[in-house]
Amino acid sequence: TNESANGTALVAPTTSCVAQLYSYLMTRIDARPDSFLSLPEDALSPRGDTLGEVAGPVLLSGGDRNAAMLDQVVANHARFARAHGYAHWWHKGSLVAARGWQPYWHKVEQLRLATRRFRNASAFVWVDDDIVLTNLRDGDRFAQALRRSPASLLVTRDPSSKHAEVNTGIIILRNTKRGRAVLEALWSRADQWRADGVSLSTDGQASCLHEQQALEEMLQSGEWASEIGVLEQRAPGAWNLN
Repeated sequence: TNESANGTALVAPTTSCVAQLYSYLMTRIDARPDSFLSLPEDALSPRGDTLGEVAGPVLLSGGDRNAAMLDQVVANHARFARAHGYAHWWHKGSLVAARGWQPYWHKVEQLRLATRRFRNASAFVWVDDDIVLTNLRDGDRFAQALRRSPASLLVTRDPSSKHAEVNTGIIILRNTKRGRAVLEALWSRADQWRADGVSLSTDGQASCLHEQQALEEMLQSGEWASEIGVLEQRAPGAWNLN
């Protein structure tokens, strides 16, 4: 406790007991499921090269974040995948940690690896591990998104951000030559030299928005703008992506 100039007591904000208890429990409990791959019932078992024969869409998620009920979010994604015939790949941990990169780039690397593992997949859908998919039986909203836009890579608009137009919590990628080229161009910007001195791969959030900023800059460029589609997250009465 400190005193202001007029003698009024100033109490520094403290972390609540509930928040402290939550933080403590998360150091003792790992809510993240182990990595797994589930295939649709009509797909071949994952032996040898058979992953390359998966012809439908693939749902991806993962990361190194540990949070309460994360296992339930992963189970929610699994139910969606089963309901709509998706292969489902969850990866526990960060695929870019060994590079010393910020974990936000994990999603881009997992998408890149998926294009190699599932060479004949129709599309890849990345969903952040804090997004719950609603209306599981009310149609495949990701397939609807692909029908709504011819773009190679689709994201949603971020209405809450003052700094970026796009939100990368959900990324939908067509498994086409052009789609993979967009993905590689996004990846290349992670450690690309920049005149502003910012490293999109290693700097913290106070300096940049990482893969989201990279995609935003690609969207503003003449080369990639037509390949990136930005959908509204919701259109009342007609549209709700998740």
